[in-house]
Amino acid sequence: MAGPSDLLGEKASEAVLSQAVELSALTGRIETAASSLGEIFGKEDESKVRWIEMREGKTGKSFILRQVPLNVAGLLREQFFHKFETVVLTSATLTTENRFSYIRERLGLDGVAGGRLVEMMLPSPFDYARQVILAIPVDIPAPDHPSFAAELGRLVLESIRISEGRALVLFTSYYLLRRTFQELQAGLEAGGIRALMQGDAPRHRLTEVFKQDKTSVLFATDSFWEGVDVAGEALENVIITKLPFSVPQEPVVEARVEAIQRRGGNPFLEYSVPQAVIKFKQGFGRLIRTRTDRGSIMIFDRRILEKKYGRIFLDSLPPCRRVSGGKGEVFNEVREFFAASRR
Repeated sequence: MAGPSDLLGEKASEAVLSQAVELSALTGRIETAASSLGEIFGKEDESKVRWIEMREGKTGKSFILRQVPLNVAGLLREQFFHKFETVVLTSATLTTENRFSYIRERLGLDGVAGGRLVEMMLPSPFDYARQVILAIPVDIPAPDHPSFAAELGRLVLESIRISEGRALVLFTSYYLLRRTFQELQAGLEAGGIRALMQGDAPRHRLTEVFKQDKTSVLFATDSFWEGVDVAGEALENVIITKLPFSVPQEPVVEARVEAIQRRGGNPFLEYSVPQAVIKFKQGFGRLIRTRTDRGSIMIFDRRILEKKYGRIFLDSLPPCRRVSGGKGEVFNEVREFFAASRR
């Protein structure tokens, strides 16, 4: 039988062992942090982008150090494409202007040798000419005009009324999203249309509520431009408030723009426009998910018709019925489209 001294000795040994394990784990975390800090604050490396983010939480302010590669082309080529005999990349939004040139350069596919690269564009199973009306009013303020935000609220409201809810309103900034939502929420709900806003609940929960409430409207930004599958009557109207250009002050965007400028390129046409076109196509793609879906795409950014680069956006879309002109004319066309589709 073990005596009191033996029991105390065992407990002491267990305590020492537990502390040793904790100390070892802590040492490992410190070594990992030191290695990461050394990599971030070490010698200058133009192939990587580094920045510091500050966040405020319940426990106060915290700082996060970020580091990402400026260009993933070489990494993907060496670690992925060259190591596998066959790699299949498939998406509805790999092209801009029906060409793969932008995505080839971004992903390192230009360096795939030996004729291994095969590009293929397959026809869509959807009849966009019958299923979609693309509507663009032109007598509206430009997005950078002081009156744009106020006018946008009126445009969104009228569009939602025409489709009787069933709308996804896509924004490029959370500020404009919140402003428009707060301006319209009470009026919409008084008319029996439930208004949902990204940030008020987890993404999956908002999506489920939106699907189930057939006359609801979802105000969203960023992540809702892609990966949201709402088929049928729950979504018949996608409203694009602005062309989805990236914020130029974002560290990665700023670094990539500077890199293109250093080699004498045009960062707007080589980077900003293709990125925006791909996201624009993703937003467009939220509407038609089956052969029986129908609806409208409303674009409240007149730059798509006035600027030279606007043609790139329009030419990247599938053929569909398009209407542009004054607000009254455009909204009447959309009303007639919905009236005909619901007969």
